[in-house]
Amino acid sequence: MGYWTAGNVDEWTRSKWGTGWSYEFALPYDAEDGRENLADLPDDMKFVVRGGSWDMTKVTATVFAREGLDLNSKNHRTGFRLVMQKNVGG
Repeated sequence: MGYWTAGNVDEWTRSKWGTGWSYEFALPYDAEDGRENLADLPDDMKFVVRGGSWDMTKVTATVFAREGLDLNSKNHRTGFRLVMQKNVGG
């Protein structure tokens, strides 16, 4: 089960958005469509950011809102979350 927050910053994901202005990896999510394959990425590949930031409207500050940003994008409302798996039983 995934837990998402809304309202702090847009969160980077590892899911590809597409290149240029095209949204090549649409919903519903399909792990088999290549959106998680990070090999041989074109320079203009954008990745999904989601979750909304503190300075967005209540419509766009939701877990459902998505946007595509390239890896060189920098702004005050985009961040990321580090996740670590708990080692259970040893």
